[in-house]
Amino acid sequence: MNWNVGSIIAIAVTVCGTIAAAADQPVRLNNLVVVHLDLESPQTGTFEFTFEDAGWVFVRTRDGRENAQVLLSGLKAPLIAYGANESGTREAMRRISAGRHRVTLTGGGVGRLEVRRVPEIRYCKFQYDPWVYHDGPYDWQFLTKWMLPHVNTIIGQVGIDQSQWATAWRERGGRWIVERMAPGIDRRGLEEKLRTITADEVYQGLLDEEGTGPAYIDGQIFDEYFPSLEFLFEPTVAALQRIQSEKRLANKSIDLYIAADADDVAELTRGALAAGSFIALETYNPEQPTEAEAKKFLQRRLADAMSKYRQVQAGAQKRMIVALGILSAPPESLDVYPQVNYRKFQDLEFQVLANDPALEDLFGVMTYTSGYAEEETIRWVGKLYRHYCIEGHTKPLCDEPYHLPHLDNPDFTEGTSDWDVQPAGENSIEVRQIKDVGYLAARYGTRQAGNQCLIMTRSAARPNRIQQTIKDLTPGCVYSLRMYSFPIGALARGYGNPVFDDVSKLDIAIDGAELVEEKCFDHIYRSVHTSELKYFNYHVRRFRASASTAKLTISDWMYPNRRVGNVGRQTGMHFVEVRPYLDDSMP
Repeated sequence: MNWNVGSIIAIAVTVCGTIAAAADQPVRLNNLVVVHLDLESPQTGTFEFTFEDAGWVFVRTRDGRENAQVLLSGLKAPLIAYGANESGTREAMRRISAGRHRVTLTGGGVGRLEVRRVPEIRYCKFQYDPWVYHDGPYDWQFLTKWMLPHVNTIIGQVGIDQSQWATAWRERGGRWIVERMAPGIDRRGLEEKLRTITADEVYQGLLDEEGTGPAYIDGQIFDEYFPSLEFLFEPTVAALQRIQSEKRLANKSIDLYIAADADDVAELTRGALAAGSFIALETYNPEQPTEAEAKKFLQRRLADAMSKYRQVQAGAQKRMIVALGILSAPPESLDVYPQVNYRKFQDLEFQVLANDPALEDLFGVMTYTSGYAEEETIRWVGKLYRHYCIEGHTKPLCDEPYHLPHLDNPDFTEGTSDWDVQPAGENSIEVRQIKDVGYLAARYGTRQAGNQCLIMTRSAARPNRIQQTIKDLTPGCVYSLRMYSFPIGALARGYGNPVFDDVSKLDIAIDGAELVEEKCFDHIYRSVHTSELKYFNYHVRRFRASASTAKLTISDWMYPNRRVGNVGRQTGMHFVEVRPYLDDSMP
């Protein structure tokens, strides 16, 4: 859909030394952002705008001058204030009620005043650092640079005193909610006759002091509801209705994570929305092999899915948040094809949210969750939030191709084609299928990808090597090489700690480029997709290109002329990806 993206210029008229209310002529930029006022060089005075539904207002001043202030009706303190000798651009967001509102400009004035409706933009979740600890921590300093300027709501945790950060966040107008387990979800593993819970038990769980007591908590979000938990639906709706009627949590929200098609949770959806709750619709979307397949897949997963919720409850999208999965590193990853640019795939997700008519007036957007995301992904999400959820763009943010051009046959789906194979001996390098190994390693949402692996059997005489030229590089730019390896023996036996099984003893060399040493690492982890002890390795090499090509060599000897590790050890590998590294020099 093509939105009217022309600027609104509101013309104000001087009346008795003040400014009459400028005409509120909303212009929709995309599904998520509506401009209510856009005033060039406004004089001091008051300007009015109207929200049809409660939501978030975004106010920005440009070229502010000394002692200028912006006041928002209903707030005691100025929304934006410039001190002596201060100037420049300021931004602020507040969640406001439906109805008529006023912004008042006083003091030295500004070059431009913008008032927009934006979605609830959530970061999930604070102090949940990555499983791949090399990427962390995602602390307040990191978030202040990359995420906090682009969000208005933070999801925190219970059981941890986060008051010092939450208090500061709320003072600047943000909301702080906490994630908790849904009351009764612990009974899902019981035999059917024991999988019961009363509305009173759910009521007590929703009102537990842990989530409602601390003054800095604005609400709770409960994890998670899906079709097999149908025994929870009716008592949960009854408890929510009781809380609403008693006005027990008038200033604290209760949200539900739901991971289901609308038809499977129709009564829960209608009941929760009627009781004033918001629904976060979980949608964890794995990459698709081609851009055409990705667009078709995301249409079904996002737009068609929301259309069904709107059929279940008219206007449902106005009280729903889409929770996009950002799993992008072990132990679970939606980045399942090494030939696909995951950043481009994420951009396609936001393209649907911003442009498809089924998602017009969507209340909020969030991503789930920080612990499963590599640091590049966290930083990229901040940029996507800014591009689509604040600036209101409709065109893509990512100008990179969907198909990564740097390596051919990076997942060995075509055997050893495009690789220069240098075996140490007869049959010491082979390619074969291993059932579900892609899924066991990390790939989420598919059991088909990643099951064909290259296997090296270590020799005492010489190393096994494979080589390929990395191409289409831009000199001076940084790239990220990522790959997975695993011990074949330990995988078959179902045990074996790789610290002792020496499976991480690989040499990954990139000739003709400069390694960024502080961003290179090898990470050992256990699969979360089986109860058996199966270990994998995640190898990351970041490098600065010196020319348009570089030579990649992977060897099962840790050093070019010296073996480290047991002779006869078999090491499998797959998912050899090279992609541009997201610049981290500036936000």
